[in-house]
Amino acid sequence: MRVPFGRREVVGVVLQVSQHSDWPLARLKPVSAVLDEEPVIPADLLSFLLWAADYYHHPVGEVIQTTLPVLLRRGQAPESEGVAVWRLTDNGRQQSPETLKRAVTQRRLLEALLAAPEGLDADKLAAVTLAWRAPLSAMQKKGWLAMERRADLL
Repeated sequence: MRVPFGRREVVGVVLQVSQHSDWPLARLKPVSAVLDEEPVIPADLLSFLLWAADYYHHPVGEVIQTTLPVLLRRGQAPESEGVAVWRLTDNGRQQSPETLKRAVTQRRLLEALLAAPEGLDADKLAAVTLAWRAPLSAMQKKGWLAMERRADLL
């Protein structure tokens, strides 16, 4: 949420809602904008942050602020870029895994990508091999792959 603070507006985080306050209503600040309808910080992480603030005697607001996305800290709604998905290009689909006898990891990735025409995200690539980034980069340089960001996979 965005609230007035002196001559500027700051981003705040609602931790609890109450029907009454020990403070006079005139001293309470109205919310000028709600940035997110759903919690940005998962409940288990929030619980940990509250514990850490208490344990280290550090202000809760500062602890929580460090976990917020940069755009949200600036008072803008965070925008998701989507999940990166790699899929074979027409050139990549024409390649045969048998030609990659010496590049075993590329071969395994090519086989997995041939079996998944919709593409594979990082988690699915890691299930094929944990060391997927360098071989995938080499395949992309050969023109065999295209990467796209898909919001429907969030």
